[in-house]
Amino acid sequence: MRLTASVCACAVLIIGVVAAQQLKPLVTMTFGDRATIVVTPDSWIDLLSLPPERWQPAVGRQPRSRGGPQIYERVAPAVVVVRTETGHGTGFFVSDDGLLITNNHVVAGGLSHDANRRASFANIHIGQLNADGTMRLRPEAARAYLYRTDATRDLALLKLDDKERGSKPVPYLVLSAVAPRPGLACAIIGHPSSGMLWTLRPGEVSAVGQMPADLVNLVMVRLAASPGDRAQIAEQLQALPSRRIILTTAGANPGDSGGPVVDDDGRVIAVTFSEPANPAEAKFTYHIHVDELRAFLAEAPTSPRYLTPDPWTLGPRVDLRDLDNDGKPDVLVAGAESPRTLLFDLGNDSPPASVRELVTKRLWRFEVGIHQEGGETDVFYDTDNDGQVDLILIGSAGDQDARGRFVRSAAGAWQYDSPKNISLLSGSYLTDKALGARFDRFAKIVLSR
Repeated sequence: MRLTASVCACAVLIIGVVAAQQLKPLVTMTFGDRATIVVTPDSWIDLLSLPPERWQPAVGRQPRSRGGPQIYERVAPAVVVVRTETGHGTGFFVSDDGLLITNNHVVAGGLSHDANRRASFANIHIGQLNADGTMRLRPEAARAYLYRTDATRDLALLKLDDKERGSKPVPYLVLSAVAPRPGLACAIIGHPSSGMLWTLRPGEVSAVGQMPADLVNLVMVRLAASPGDRAQIAEQLQALPSRRIILTTAGANPGDSGGPVVDDDGRVIAVTFSEPANPAEAKFTYHIHVDELRAFLAEAPTSPRYLTPDPWTLGPRVDLRDLDNDGKPDVLVAGAESPRTLLFDLGNDSPPASVRELVTKRLWRFEVGIHQEGGETDVFYDTDNDGQVDLILIGSAGDQDARGRFVRSAAGAWQYDSPKNISLLSGSYLTDKALGARFDRFAKIVLSR
C-alpha cells in the first residue's frame, strides 16, 4: 500500500492519451480519503496520470528540420481519419487490401456495430494527394471493421470493408526493418485537434526504452529507495503492463493518436499514442515501438469481431461503499479523478477480501455495473446472478434509453441489436425481483440523473 502510493505520486511525468474526451458527471459521490490504489492492465495509464508533484520544467532545444515534401507525399495518402461516436483519432494502412492500424484507446469506446457482419466498426475518412502536394479529404465515410485489440500495447487492427475498397489496392506503409535509435530523423503525420488534417511534424528520436520501468521519475524512486524498498518497488513495477516505446521531439496533440512515426525513407518506426499530461512537460511525444507493432500484426485474425464493453476497465482509485448502512459494502466505485465505474453487489455475496484482491482476482460479484467515459454510458447486467454478465446496454451520457444492446447466447456468443424504448437503467432486467428493486433504490442514491 505505502509503496504503491509512493510510486503513483512519483510518476510525475506521465501521460495523457492523445484523444479529446468530453465527460459528463455520472455520480454524485466522490472518492473517500481511504480509496485504494489498484494496478490493473486497464488502469496503468490513469495510474500514472494521477496529480503530479511540482517539478522544474526543462527547457528543450528546438528540433532540426526533418521530413520534407517527399516524405509527406509518400506517407500522407496511407493515413486516414478514424472517427467514432466519442471523437476521432488517426490510423494508417499497413497492407494494400486495407488492414489498418490505430490505437486501442481510439476505438475502445464509441464503435458502431453491424449485426449482419457480427462485428464492430469505425467510420474512416480517406484522403487523396492533390497535384500541389496537399491532401484532399474524401467526405464520404467508409467502414473499417475491427479485427483485434491489445490494451497493453494500445494497438487496434481494423480492415477497410472490401465492398467499399473495390478492386483497387490502397496506399500503405511498410514497417522499418531497422530498430529506431536516439538521434534518428523522423516525422509524424496525424490529425491534431489544434491543427489541420494530415499535419506533418518533423523531429528526431530522443530515447528508446520500456514503459513504465524506464521513465525517469520511476527510476529515481528506485535509486533513492533502501535496498528492501527497492525490491518491493521492483515487484510493483513488474505487476504493471509493459510496452517498448520511443520518445520523439515531434509534438502531438489530441487527435494524433494512432498515427505513424516514419523515418526519412517513409518507413514506420512507431505509432503515436500519448503526450505528457502536464503542458509544462510536453517536450516529447510517446510512441509504441515498431517491434511491438510487428508482434501485434503477427497474430492478426482472419475475421472481424465485436468489441463489447468491459466492466472491469477500472481507473486506479477503488473504493467500497455501504449505501444502506447495514455494515456490508454494496458498490465498488473506481476511476481516476472521480468515480466513472460503479459495480453493484446487490446480493452482498462477494467474499471477504481486500479491495486489491476483489479487483485483481475479480472476486467482486456484481449484478449491475455502470461505466461512463467519453460521453458514452455502458450498463452491464448479470440478469440471472450466475456471476457472468449476459446483457450490456449502450447509450450516450444523459440519455434515458439505450441505442444498442448486446445479449449473450447460451453458447456464450454475443448478439447485437438496436432496440427502441429500452431503458438503460432498470432493475427489471434482473430475474430476482428483490435484487432489481434494491438496484432501483441504490440508483436514486448515487446517480445524478
